[in-house]
Amino acid sequence: LVGGVGVWEFVPPAASRTLAPDMGSGSNQTVADGPEPAAVFPIKAGSVWSVSLTHDGKTLAVGAENGRVSLWDVPGKALVADLHPDRDGERQAHRGVVWAVDFTPDGSKLVTASDDGTVKVWELPAGKLLKSLGVPAPRAAAVSPNGVFVAVGDRSGSVRVFDITQDLLQTEYQQESTVNGVAFAPDGLTLASIGADGKVVLYEIPGERKRATLTTAGGPIYGLGFSPDGDRLATGGWDGRVIVWDLKTGPRANTIAAHQGGVWAVQFSPCGRLVASAGQDGTTKLWEAESGKEMMAFGRHRGVVHAMRFSGDGKLLATGGRDGDVRVWDAECHPK
Repeated sequence: LVGGVGVWEFVPPAASRTLAPDMGSGSNQTVADGPEPAAVFPIKAGSVWSVSLTHDGKTLAVGAENGRVSLWDVPGKALVADLHPDRDGERQAHRGVVWAVDFTPDGSKLVTASDDGTVKVWELPAGKLLKSLGVPAPRAAAVSPNGVFVAVGDRSGSVRVFDITQDLLQTEYQQESTVNGVAFAPDGLTLASIGADGKVVLYEIPGERKRATLTTAGGPIYGLGFSPDGDRLATGGWDGRVIVWDLKTGPRANTIAAHQGGVWAVQFSPCGRLVASAGQDGTTKLWEAESGKEMMAFGRHRGVVHAMRFSGDGKLLATGGRDGDVRVWDAECHPK
């Protein structure tokens, strides 16, 4: 604890409650196929870098390598629309990789962020471009639980929070490296950002002050997600491990040796009992958050799984990656 700011500099030791066996760093791991997906969507736009599902899981948004943003009907397994910034529909939604897609909680808008230096807000279901915010080299974006704010992290380490109802910059702070991910706590009062420096910054939005800094000592962090009650935060990154942080009682970490190679995405299930992780080894896995026990593995992607998202009701899990496909899985979770 440093002064009154409350900065935690915590490095979990090597023996810090490793809850699953370390799989090493080799590349010859045999991955079981696992269950069949409920649906497969061939995006055909290069690697998939971002996915999002509406609360009811009926609509899927996908951001891809070539700037395409597409909307899909999950039950009908069909393309609904491609988003275009112009009326004639000749241009893709963006002119660069789409790093983030995120629905507002009511599903009426979609926020997208791209390497082309823009963060865009789209009206749904019409697909109309409502606004475009200029942000240098955005790398991550997330919508707040009330749908009013959008947090954006960029390659220079800046984290900005915009009020998209009034086009205002609400707050801004600096991380020490490229920001690979951002997430709001469920109450919307705390924002977490992760960086290539292996640090997690927790920032209080109303007070505009840093609440804590968590250090993983495991290399760059690529994925993060709050538990539904906001008391825990899961992160994953370069070293293939998932860390579950206890934010309520202090900087204690449970560590899960999750993947062979890096962890690209992490999220708590809406029921709060499971943590999902997606990795360099082409698998997506569900873990029991408390024990670290592996509950299920999905292995049907051909290559790295970059993106992953639960539906708000917790019934479905969408994954996408280097093979250019998105798979939607049945993944309903019940609280204890």
